[in-house]
Amino acid sequence: MQAVGLWKETLTQDNMNAAVELHHGLVRKLLVQHNGYESATEGDAFILAFHTPSHALHWAQAFQQGLLHLAWPEQLLQLDAGAPVWAAPG
Repeated sequence: MQAVGLWKETLTQDNMNAAVELHHGLVRKLLVQHNGYESATEGDAFILAFHTPSHALHWAQAFQQGLLHLAWPEQLLQLDAGAPVWAAPG
């Protein structure tokens, strides 16, 4: 099942809205901290621009780390596709 189908067919509207709000909020919070700006959005996709490639890289690293620490809706975390997956360095 594709992620879009998962969202529309499995999660309640309230949980979908909460998850999208968390995602969008993190994107925008980190833009300010990493000298970036939002050019456009479509659905959950963003077009972002940064002052330097280094700012973009640091934003991307902070964003990936930030996703791990968001308080995702429990209904999402209970799904196989939304469950946390932890890996240890090999």
